[in-house]
Amino acid sequence: MLSKPEILNKLKSCKTELLKFGVTKIGLFGSMKRGDSNVKSDIDILIDFDSENETYDNYINTCFFLESLFKNTKLDIVSVNGLSPFIGLYIIKEVEYA
Repeated sequence: MLSKPEILNKLKSCKTELLKFGVTKIGLFGSMKRGDSNVKSDIDILIDFDSENETYDNYINTCFFLESLFKNTKLDIVSVNGLSPFIGLYIIKEVEYA
C-alpha cells in the first residue's frame, strides 16, 4: 500500500502529462489523505480542469492515465465540477493538492 507522500509525489511527477488533458489541479482526499486508510482503501483523487478542456474525453483519458500510473490500486477519481452538492464542500476543504 502506498503512503500519502508517495501518492502525492506520483501526482506531482505527472503534472506536465496531465496538462495535456487540461488538468490544472490534482489532489488527494479521503482516508489516504487523513491517514486512516487500510489495506482495502482506495485512493481518492480530485481533479480540476481548465474551463475549455473539461470534456468527457479528457476526463476519461485522465482516468486511464492515472490508472496506469497507480497499477493494481483502486482509484476513485472525481472532478471538481462533478462533486455532489451534499459532500463537495467537505472534499474541497479536505483535499491536499500535489
